[in-house]
Amino acid sequence: MMITIPCVDLKSVTSSVSDSGIAKQLDEALSSHGFCYIQGHGISESKISQIFEANHAFHRLAQHDKEAIAVNAFHRGYIGKGASKTITSTVAEPTHSN
Repeated sequence: MMITIPCVDLKSVTSSVSDSGIAKQLDEALSSHGFCYIQGHGISESKISQIFEANHAFHRLAQHDKEAIAVNAFHRGYIGKGASKTITSTVAEPTHSN
């Protein structure tokens, strides 16, 4: 059985395909699969590599260094494992952290 991952091409933004068409493709992909490939975004391979390396470098930091940039009032910063709870119900309390 071969599983396919939906792909949404953002190059269509600059073509005759409407924004609503791209939005529909994204909605379908994310609703049915939860994720998708995005192509045609215009981000260079070298920039993507730099971003991945920055991500790896951050996660190699000591825990106290990551905690020094804890999430702020603008929702920017580090949130450690087990430090938050997502509340999705008005009926029940969360029983454990994320």
